[in-house]
Amino acid sequence: MMEKLNAIRDRVNNGKFNDTSEKLWYGADLLVRNQEAARTDKNLQTFVGFYGKTLVVTEHAHELSALLKQISDVSCESLGEGKYWFYTSIGDAANDYIRHSNDKDGLLKTVIDKAITLRQEMRRLE
Repeated sequence: MMEKLNAIRDRVNNGKFNDTSEKLWYGADLLVRNQEAARTDKNLQTFVGFYGKTLVVTEHAHELSALLKQISDVSCESLGEGKYWFYTSIGDAANDYIRHSNDKDGLLKTVIDKAITLRQEMRRLE
């Protein structure tokens, strides 16, 4: 699994991650939206406010969603209940990055690096 995550990171770091997802990410307490979807989603305030889920709003929502899908394809089965901590931590890292920059490549690098760091932490705790 770490090999596959590292391969994804290599694609991101080398500027070769050009994937997009038509469907925006929603899973494991993390929701990704672009500005338009965030404005028109009537359930968004309930999702974030009432349920306390993590929301990432970025103009790179389709690219970020594609990256999260690939991370999920590689690591989903092994996460178990830790998936909520894993994905909300990734969302928090994405939001921290977005507060300082709107660069797509930097955002994707931040997310894949965080995913790898979290998987390494989880492996140490197993």
